[in-house]
Amino acid sequence: MASSLVEGEYLKPTSMSLERAMALIQGKQSKNVYQRHQKILHRLAQKYKRGYILSELSEVCQLISLINEKLKENSEIYEEPMDRLIALFSLPFLKEKASDENTYSTQVIETLSFLGKLSSSCSSELIQRSIAKAIGTFYVGRSKEDLDMLPGEIVLELQGTSRSYNAVLVERSGVTISFIKNLQDTTGNVETQLAFIDTLQLLSYNSAVNCNHILSVRGASLICEEYLLSNNKSISFLSIEILWNLLENGSQIMVSEQISSMKSICTLQSLFNTLVETALSKEDKKLRNDVIMIVSLLAANSTKAPFVESQFLKDICETAKFSDRDQGSSVSSSSSKLKTLTYDEEDFEMIKSLLCLLVTLSSLPAALKVLSSQSVIQSLLSFAVSNDTPTDSGWTSAQFEELQLLSLSCLSSLAPKLSEDYISCQGNTRLLLLIEWCNKKDEESSFCGHGNSFHGTGGRDNKLAQLKYTLRLLLSVCGGRGEEWILQDLHEQGAIPLIIALLKDMQLAPPTGSHGNPITIEIESDALMVLSCLCENNIHRKELFGGYEGVPILVKYLKSGPSLSVNGDSYQRLFLSTVDCVWCSIVGHSSVEDIFLEEGGVFALLDLLNKGPSNIKGLILGALVDLCENQKAVAHVTAWQSKTDSINCWSLLAHIWRQEEMDMGLPREDKGTLVGTTLPLMGATQNAQGMLPLPTRHYTAAIEDVRENVRAKIYALCTRIGFSHPSDGINTEDKITLCIVENYLDFKVTLQLWYEVGSELAQEGLRPTSPDQECLQEIIHCSEERAEEVTRQQHELIDEQHRRDLDEEYQFYEQLRDAQISGERLQEKEEKLILRTTNYKCLQEAKERQVTAIDASRPSAISLGERFHTTNQSSLNVTTFCSRNITIATSPMKILSENKIGTASQVAPATTS
Repeated sequence: MASSLVEGEYLKPTSMSLERAMALIQGKQSKNVYQRHQKILHRLAQKYKRGYILSELSEVCQLISLINEKLKENSEIYEEPMDRLIALFSLPFLKEKASDENTYSTQVIETLSFLGKLSSSCSSELIQRSIAKAIGTFYVGRSKEDLDMLPGEIVLELQGTSRSYNAVLVERSGVTISFIKNLQDTTGNVETQLAFIDTLQLLSYNSAVNCNHILSVRGASLICEEYLLSNNKSISFLSIEILWNLLENGSQIMVSEQISSMKSICTLQSLFNTLVETALSKEDKKLRNDVIMIVSLLAANSTKAPFVESQFLKDICETAKFSDRDQGSSVSSSSSKLKTLTYDEEDFEMIKSLLCLLVTLSSLPAALKVLSSQSVIQSLLSFAVSNDTPTDSGWTSAQFEELQLLSLSCLSSLAPKLSEDYISCQGNTRLLLLIEWCNKKDEESSFCGHGNSFHGTGGRDNKLAQLKYTLRLLLSVCGGRGEEWILQDLHEQGAIPLIIALLKDMQLAPPTGSHGNPITIEIESDALMVLSCLCENNIHRKELFGGYEGVPILVKYLKSGPSLSVNGDSYQRLFLSTVDCVWCSIVGHSSVEDIFLEEGGVFALLDLLNKGPSNIKGLILGALVDLCENQKAVAHVTAWQSKTDSINCWSLLAHIWRQEEMDMGLPREDKGTLVGTTLPLMGATQNAQGMLPLPTRHYTAAIEDVRENVRAKIYALCTRIGFSHPSDGINTEDKITLCIVENYLDFKVTLQLWYEVGSELAQEGLRPTSPDQECLQEIIHCSEERAEEVTRQQHELIDEQHRRDLDEEYQFYEQLRDAQISGERLQEKEEKLILRTTNYKCLQEAKERQVTAIDASRPSAISLGERFHTTNQSSLNVTTFCSRNITIATSPMKILSENKIGTASQVAPATTS
């Protein structure tokens, strides 16, 4: 049979070949003929060198199971043939039909599961490694070039299964679970461990299913605790890669839970310290940086990891201080742990990762004490210096700028938590000096920003990045939880005049590429917020703010608001900061308020309220309410009139009120009148929620409504300026709305609140005492009557407007009628004139009527002794009343000369009585 084989020919492997092999190995006569066993197994391996056929996988598994039994008896005979047969599973399975993939998918899954179990039961470590390598290669797949390089030719055109098909079936077989269990049992041969670790790395590289299988048997904990500290560097590298894959593709919470034990943390700590002390090659440093990133993800997802208890945090702090500008060189020379650290790119990335890790670990309450004892704040503040200052550190200027910006960003999170360390290290002084350096003109400084990394965005050839993160740090320190002693220290260092000068210079800056960009706007917003924090509730600082010409700067920002409010969220944040600064730095000090009024600040606020974004209207109204405690401001508010639509303050407030009610889904009639009298101020959302019983520490829906919308502020502002609005300049709809505004407090307190009290008592099954019940009903009844009265007033306004419209319509129709009559008379007059000039008879009749009218106007009797002079001239043929003299033009000169008629004009004197 061997002689019939031609070298390089690929024979069709038939099921008969597999059956003959199994019969030969199991036969009573031939079971001990080991040479024939070897020979036929080698022939099978030769026949299947292009891969197994899908339809014969069951027989192949039976044969391998039989060989495994024989392997226990004589490993020298069967180990090498079995290894060759196992290695063929690395090739794609061959399909005789296009539908074989779907037909034999179950057999493939069973085959892969069989191999996983075989790796556990097989006593030969060579076979275990072969199985692991075959599964890994089968999952990843081979390129077409590698398959074409296999010896032999395919006589039958059999195609292999696709790579995606292989990967899906490997995931469904659960072979990764078997490999993890093998790792738990494999404690001897390093090569076998490496084979399984390598395969698990391939299986978990891009598969969430395989990662979840590994996590289901606590594979992350096993790999972290048992294999990270292996003497074999390849195993350590692959173990880190597996943890990376699990964090990326699996559940980060599950991974963090499995590697957050004390043993796992100590293992990570030992590996980290070892790599920090011994890492010299680029690969070792990359491994060290990967460990840091895994620890960062663990710290972000697990608050129970014992970083403090294991003193891992202390080691991280000591390593991170290597970047300290003031202490970096001394640390690296005095500590043997840090002697291997240099200033190459990998060490630079390590320092940045450690600084970010410190911010993540600062969320642990016990970590703050360690951070304080390790002088982390002092180390980070060493970067808060001008970049023009010469440095002895080994960082390049670009690297130092990145570390500087990252340190300022980290301080924004750490300094508020370690405020005492921040003040003891003169943090405010350092930051103000840095701001002063950033505000210097370019010709006064030789520094040009590199603009590298995420934090350096927009900082190319300027100092905007340093200025942005410095102001952000100041805001984090003095804003929110900022304590008065920190604000006082900042004030004593001259923060107010410095920031005002900064804002003034930014307003006077020419419109360049950096002027008006999001970074500049953020800088201005943060500067205004810092001023707000400094001046709030402090009269002396408000006076200083006004004395250093801070008011005109704010007014200029306010006046630019209506034209820039539609340009994005960054501008809206700027206007929000400006209005907040007005409220905190101006309102409450009479002299500063007077300066604000003189600069037209109230008019600018109202213009911004009219045209600005809706999310800042509540803040503007609040500032106006407090500002109107000054009677001078009230006069400015009432005198305001919009330049675009010519509305006054009452119309503006009514419009905002209606818009707020529309957003709440409040039912109103067409003209804005009340719909019902039970709950006239409750919106659709509150009605849908119903009346829910709440604990005493929670506010009811009526009270929450006061905080959530601006209606209460509109009511408060109207009470300041008064409800006696002018009759002109405000329409009926606004008057109807102002009726509701005027009764807002009655509707809110006496109606809605008491109605909620009654409903809550009813839901809890409680009944007030009879006097209280009568009192409650009487209060609600009076409030409803008040709502009915408001409704009647609104309808009276509508009726009055209707009558006014009818009067205007009648006057308009009167004007039309008069115009029609005048037109008819004029037309009749023109027709008579035309008739007189075209018909001589009509002319005579007109003459007679004229004479008759003249005669009728004369006295009926003439007194004796008086002479009557007639006013008519018998020679005239005109029908008009003549004056004393009339001028009649003669014929043209040419005609007169031909007829020898005089050329002079004849002047006929008029007769007079």
